[in-house]
Amino acid sequence: ASGNGPEHSVILSGTPNRHLINRLAERLGERFCEMELALCPNPALSSVLIQKSGIQTGAASLSDFLTHLMSGRLPSMAGARNASNFWSDWLTAFIDEIAGKILKTSHPRLFFQFMKELASIAGEELNFSQIAKSCGISSVTARTWFDALEDACVVKQIQPIQTSSRRPVKRSKLLFMDTGLAIYLSTLLSKEQLLASPSFKGLVFNEFASSLLDQNMTSRQLL
Repeated sequence: ASGNGPEHSVILSGTPNRHLINRLAERLGERFCEMELALCPNPALSSVLIQKSGIQTGAASLSDFLTHLMSGRLPSMAGARNASNFWSDWLTAFIDEIAGKILKTSHPRLFFQFMKELASIAGEELNFSQIAKSCGISSVTARTWFDALEDACVVKQIQPIQTSSRRPVKRSKLLFMDTGLAIYLSTLLSKEQLLASPSFKGLVFNEFASSLLDQNMTSRQLL
């Protein structure tokens, strides 16, 4: 606002980085509001249950579930889409924007390898030292790159819950907000490869956990 004139609302959309958000919140105080929007829901999730004996399906079959898992939450286009082509084009533009313009790294291929390493542990505990060692980067760089991906709503770090009835867990868990991207980065090109992958359980957990986050965010938006 300027002078005694009316106040004007400014809405920033997209994925501004955390430093910009912190500066705005500090400058605007109570006038600042941040809202995180949910992704597109996956219709297969409501009819699939995970139990100790394995996956049991209601209205959806195991094949349907795997199809939705691999496709992710991309909006349908005219009833059909090619997820592989979409993610290939999306990653090219995304890495150019994040790695090149925001992080200003001279190693975009290394940033891509970093994303692939994260995808291999989707739904599992997050160990920055191990990730950094696998990619040949420092732990500080790994943390900086992860923060950039989290700012862009690609990944999310879930802090462990401490209770008296379970052993303490020191590490948080890694979630990809779209499991389809994690599967693409893991180069799992078929349902058979997905089922046989050692990452399968983590990817299933990732899908259900990220879907619960989506439902929670959607509920807050409707209130």
